[in-house]
Formats: sequence, C-alpha cells, structure tokens
Amino acid sequence: MSTPTGPCLTPEEYLAIERKAEHKSEYFNGQMFEMAGASFLHGRLANRLSALLESHLKGTTCQAVANDLH
Repeated sequence: MSTPTGPCLTPEEYLAIERKAEHKSEYFNGQMFEMAGASFLHGRLANRLSALLESHLKGTTCQAVANDLH
C-alpha cells in the first residue's frame, strides 16, 4: 500500500465517495487507496489464455493458477 495522504475518512464517507468514483479504491484505517485494475479487454484476454492453458495441461501433473494468489 502507498503512504496515506489526507485526513481520515469514516466508512460512510468512503462509501459515498466510492459509489461515485470512476476507479475502485480500498479503505484501510481511514484512508482510501486506489486499486490497480485491468481493462475489459485485458480481462477477456487473460480469461481466454487461462482456458487454453487448462485445455493444454489436461492429463498432466501441471496446473495453471491465477496470478493473484497469496
């Protein structure tokens, strides 16, 4: 996460801002942090690639996983 900037927000203030925002953010300890995001086209491409990988790996011991695992 980036360094907090600005005053602390209440959860209600955060939600009011988030509902109107063009980009999504997350809320932590009274601060808003802009979330990284992908375009629709990127999401579709990643989805298709994942399907191709799963199909190609079928019957092997290999697995394809999402890149956002913890």
